[in-house]
Amino acid sequence: MGKNRIQVPILLYHRILAVDDPRDPYCISVAQFEQQLQLLSALGYSTITLSELAAAQWGEQKGDAVEKPLIITFDDGSKDNRTVAYPALQKYGFQATIFMLPEMAGQTDAQTGIEYLSWDDIFLMRDAGFSFQSHGLTHSAMVAMSDEVLRHELRQSKNMLEEKLDQDVGFMAYPFGLFDQHVQRLVEEAGYTGACGGTPQLDGSFPDPFALGRTEIFKNDSMAHFRFKLRQGHSYYYYYKKRLGGLLRKTGVR
Repeated sequence: MGKNRIQVPILLYHRILAVDDPRDPYCISVAQFEQQLQLLSALGYSTITLSELAAAQWGEQKGDAVEKPLIITFDDGSKDNRTVAYPALQKYGFQATIFMLPEMAGQTDAQTGIEYLSWDDIFLMRDAGFSFQSHGLTHSAMVAMSDEVLRHELRQSKNMLEEKLDQDVGFMAYPFGLFDQHVQRLVEEAGYTGACGGTPQLDGSFPDPFALGRTEIFKNDSMAHFRFKLRQGHSYYYYYKKRLGGLLRKTGVR
């Protein structure tokens, strides 16, 4: 991956349900999810972990681990990631990375009613090759935290996961995708290898391990739109907005 700059899409999902929730744009149905997985399989993609991406990009031994690498991620760690998404992923031979809130494991959100993965769920998926990484403790915007609170969120979530999982936790995902250079510095200071957030890099370059951009998948994405996102990293709107911005800069229009 490192020397040849092979594209590595990093997809972002949240909840996968038997029937999607029409009120939640982040929740998609298992039928839609399986269609997407079927396409990814037909196109020859194989899933890798963020650790494998890091080793290929910034490690001492660079090389191509698989011909068409792909990273599938989920944020928050809701129960459906095991009961619905996990069987579908296994059906197509895919694995995923789940960014979770360790204090919510086995709990139910009192406001939303969303149930979260239990530790038994997590151990089952871990043993099947799924990766569990940090999403902080409270799912709060890190850019609004004091340094003291942020350091606690970063270190405590990492330590809790490593103790429970008995393995290194080297990555995190910024809640709401919000971060700045100061937050990045504190994430690195806390001992993380990298973090997800920012603009997808589909040219095969990953210049900043603490700004690994992901392509978010929504329930209103058609298969044509999903294919487009897979190639370009962005939705139609943001892709053409970026292209238009580049054209205007070339012509001197402000």
